[in-house]
Amino acid sequence: AAGPVRPCDLLAMARPSLLQALYQKLFGHRGPPEDPELYRIWDACRLTSRRALLQTPVEHCRFVVLDTETTGFHAYGGDEIVSIALLEYHGLQPSGRKYSRLINPQRPIPDESRLIHGIDDADVQNAPTLKQVLPEIVDFLQDSVLVGHHLQFDLRFLNRTLVGWLGCQLKHPTLDTMLMYQAWSCLLYTSPSPRDRTR
Repeated sequence: AAGPVRPCDLLAMARPSLLQALYQKLFGHRGPPEDPELYRIWDACRLTSRRALLQTPVEHCRFVVLDTETTGFHAYGGDEIVSIALLEYHGLQPSGRKYSRLINPQRPIPDESRLIHGIDDADVQNAPTLKQVLPEIVDFLQDSVLVGHHLQFDLRFLNRTLVGWLGCQLKHPTLDTMLMYQAWSCLLYTSPSPRDRTR
């Protein structure tokens, strides 16, 4: 005889549209997308385990250094990514694996931004859009601690697109070298000098 029906069985039998409605009701956000490729991105974001990554010893940890260039400073004010670069480390050693892409922002690149990163409209004219390369980016970032300088700036752009498009976001642990430098500088200038310690 068949056993009792479990909630997970109901979810497995549910149509995608019904599953999305259930997620909306229970968690206040949309559920998994129906398209298999988009579902893979959504599922990868959902399955990222911050706790497991934070408990991994440094020598066994996978780090990804992340950097973007953009049309401006305002992720929620109309600016877009024009390039992204990712570099993988195993522990503290570079693995040699890397990812680099120009991205079409689907808007003009202002002169003041072009003077910073050197990327102009002609460079990105035939480049893919961010949505087109997000599957590759999310795949590369899986199971990693993210490293970058002013990293939240880069993540704002990526997460804005992920949340608006799929209702998910990157949840990786982060190491922001700007914050690390600020903390180190504070210690450097507030710690007593060796001469003071002998008094």
